[in-house]
Amino acid sequence: MKKTLLVILLSIPLLCFAQKLKKNEVDPFTGQVVRQTSWKTLRHTWVHTTYFSVRKIGNRELLDIKAMMGAGGTYFSIPRGAYFMIKLQNDSIVTLRNLTPAYASDGQGAIGFYGSGAAGISVTYGLDEKEVAMLLKNPATQFRFCTSVGAYTFDLKKSGAEKLRKALALVQ
Repeated sequence: MKKTLLVILLSIPLLCFAQKLKKNEVDPFTGQVVRQTSWKTLRHTWVHTTYFSVRKIGNRELLDIKAMMGAGGTYFSIPRGAYFMIKLQNDSIVTLRNLTPAYASDGQGAIGFYGSGAAGISVTYGLDEKEVAMLLKNPATQFRFCTSVGAYTFDLKKSGAEKLRKALALVQ
């Protein structure tokens, strides 16, 4: 009985999927505080999976996205300056811009073994203070990628929206 209880108690942390800071340090060269959250699932279906992580370097906040879109693998690119739009519950739109060109390749959209052989992309979007404040105040309901093969629009469940809000609050 005691062994069973001990095993259960030791396995509880494995079952928790709480958002946490993966990095919280001061850069030795610039003196800036660097914070980064762990990767979390923003949306997952059979044909589309999107993960995200939020970073803060000094006063600059970044939203890192990894995505796999399309059955059988869809190869696409996201040019520099392309938008990532987030529709909020109050019907306002937050528009983020891609900081560098990104190209889909095998495994780019994965954060582990799942999807490591599938076509995916990894892209970083910049956030300003106004956009962060809007995302913290209002839950997201949809998001849209602008890619070389067209725009992809996806609904977002409450759990995904809440994960995003918690991650943004965590790096503050």
